[in-house]
Amino acid sequence: MARFTFAVAAGLMTLGLLGASRVEAVVCGDTVGPRSSLTLTADLAGCTTRSALIVQGPAILDLGGHTVSCNQGGGGAIGINVVGSGPVVRNGELVKCAEAVSVRGTGGHLIKSMFASANEIGFLVASRRTP
Repeated sequence: MARFTFAVAAGLMTLGLLGASRVEAVVCGDTVGPRSSLTLTADLAGCTTRSALIVQGPAILDLGGHTVSCNQGGGGAIGINVVGSGPVVRNGELVKCAEAVSVRGTGGHLIKSMFASANEIGFLVASRRTP
């Protein structure tokens, strides 16, 4: 099984708009942001929602070394759907998703220390850069 590491840094971002980081458990389909910061406390497994998690920038999602997994049988699932401007996703693994990480929006994204394995597509980047 191949493992891929991917990092994207596009544009400049101002994270001073974000509040203090919360540490909490989340459920499949939750949205982080905008203007928030969250660190996972546990793995998120078997998600059957369209997106296991959505990160709406500006926001920070730190997986805290945890794994997010999709129920591949559900078809078309996105592990982490990154949208908006200035989102940060870091420090975790995505498995068994149609798309591990989907990056869209207006730019300023940072995807760091993320691993993808056993997914149809590891990282899909379709974000446009703002002028």
